[in-house]
Amino acid sequence: MPSTIKHVIVCIACVVAGHVASAATPDEFVFDHLSLNVGDPAAATAWYVSHLGGVADGDSAVRFGTVRLSFRRSATPAPSAGSVIDHLAFSADGMPAGFLTDPWGTRLEIVKRGASGTLDHVHVLATDPDATIKWLLESFGGERVNADGLQAVTFGPVRVAVERVEREPAPSEGRVIDHAGWRTANLDASAAALKRAGVTFTIQPRTAAGLKMAFVEGPNRLRVEVLQR
Repeated sequence: MPSTIKHVIVCIACVVAGHVASAATPDEFVFDHLSLNVGDPAAATAWYVSHLGGVADGDSAVRFGTVRLSFRRSATPAPSAGSVIDHLAFSADGMPAGFLTDPWGTRLEIVKRGASGTLDHVHVLATDPDATIKWLLESFGGERVNADGLQAVTFGPVRVAVERVEREPAPSEGRVIDHAGWRTANLDASAAALKRAGVTFTIQPRTAAGLKMAFVEGPNRLRVEVLQR
């Protein structure tokens, strides 16, 4: 093979390899959980089982399909409304359609579609929805869709809807809906890929209570946990 052609092939291979190395590996991520700060985790678990049809997972968590709502004790969490994770939407036959607030300040939307006892979507606020959607897609994968007039990203059965707002929303950390979480089979490899893609880490990968985890920050200070189970 002529040396010029070899050189071109090698250059193309280097460019492709460099592109792959700089991108995240979104196919490795699965939407895992939402972490809520509440005054009484046991009472919150019972409330979400009784009113929204979730399935208790111990005395401080409840499952809606594949997603786990984990309740952490906090004396004074700020309400979720107006924060970057503004509210959660559920399909629940026993509740009227519309908006309400749970006893701990979580803004909830009740919708009438899909099976009862399911998480319909996570509702995120953004000053630049395209930037937030791009960040989600490039960081964790998913598929961009249009849902009820809002742009959204689906992660399997989970949908993250993104609404445009003019003012900067409050950060999610410390609010009643503190963060969302994605899991991966290999945190070290996934974290390295996220770093190459320019994702900001607020807590570097570490092991805590036997769980490998890290925290990253998205647009409008969206707090996300990345963990290995």
